[in-house]
Amino acid sequence: MTKIIFVTGTGTDVGKTFISALLVHRLKADYWKPVQTGLECDTGDTRTVSMFPTELTGWKPKLFPPRFQFKKPLSPYNAMEFESDIDIELEDFCIPSTDDLQNDVLVVEGAGGLFVPITKS
Repeated sequence: MTKIIFVTGTGTDVGKTFISALLVHRLKADYWKPVQTGLECDTGDTRTVSMFPTELTGWKPKLFPPRFQFKKPLSPYNAMEFESDIDIELEDFCIPSTDDLQNDVLVVEGAGGLFVPITKS
């Protein structure tokens, strides 16, 4: 049975990616950030997690690519205004299959804070 740990916070730059990376390596988990924003000024959180020094833990996690990526460093809802060809719907998300995981733990990192809007509705 897959265990999913969802990491969220009160907003942007509160340490979600740092905590996610620690959890990934401590629990020998894989990692997925379904929605990434701010790529015009940052390389993205999946890249940040990939740069964790694996020689410290001996674990190389499987990193699933974001389902949606936006250039603007805004909430996904607001970032969609600048990339009108993207319209997120909750049905667009599918958690990676257990068969695709290296272990039975997946760390999922949210975008922004707990109440950040993801869809237009």
